[in-house]
Amino acid sequence: MQGTAFVFCLGCVVVMVMSGFGLYWYKSYGAHSPFGKIAQTPPPSSVLVVYPAENRAFQRAVMAFAEFLQSHWHCQVAIDVWQRGRMSEQGPMRWLTSQMESADKVVVVCGRRAEPWGTEPKPPSFPDLRDHAVPASTEYVFSLALNMIGGQAHSLSALRKYCTVHLGEEPPGACPPVALAACESFTLMRDLERLGRHLHGAPVQGACCFPTAWEGSGSLNSSTPTKLGAAIRELEAWENSQSDCKGEADPLMAVTAQL
Repeated sequence: MQGTAFVFCLGCVVVMVMSGFGLYWYKSYGAHSPFGKIAQTPPPSSVLVVYPAENRAFQRAVMAFAEFLQSHWHCQVAIDVWQRGRMSEQGPMRWLTSQMESADKVVVVCGRRAEPWGTEPKPPSFPDLRDHAVPASTEYVFSLALNMIGGQAHSLSALRKYCTVHLGEEPPGACPPVALAACESFTLMRDLERLGRHLHGAPVQGACCFPTAWEGSGSLNSSTPTKLGAAIRELEAWENSQSDCKGEADPLMAVTAQL
């Protein structure tokens, strides 16, 4: 009996020692090894997306971008379209103030139009854009956001919270608002991975702490990068058709002037 008890106690001691060693190894080595980094899931980054009112193609691209951030990069995204009820209850100013204060990062999507909102000619219709109407409050919320950011322009540390994003190639002569000139700027799809590192606070070099943009087709969210790329290409097609409309209108204006 004594021998059995001794063996049992010895076994318990061995199990406790091995458990303690395993816990020590995980804390001191496993969490810092490449395998440990992959196994750990970083906490989601809260991101507020604000954007100007442009057109349906731009609206669709913005929504595809927000969906990409939330479903593919696991960010907690706040955007006016997804929080219409809360915005209606609180009012645009109070809603925006609370979101800007609580967000880890604020992404300002830069517009591409040169004319004031509502003055651009209508290009040929795109049937797929019928469900992407521009909310009436979008331009107001965007203007409020720029004013709030402008109030922090004196503090470079405060401006680290903000960044600008261009959907597609940046048009010639385009520039962000003065308040955002000192902030990080990204162009999609070229700077997609660099943007992800910025939003998640990841170092420029080293292993990524978020899914890469073009991960394997087996991923549940693998369609979101494709959807984002398609929306940006459609935006560029919309803008090209809009330029064609302007070009067709110019000869008519010239003839009218001659008459």
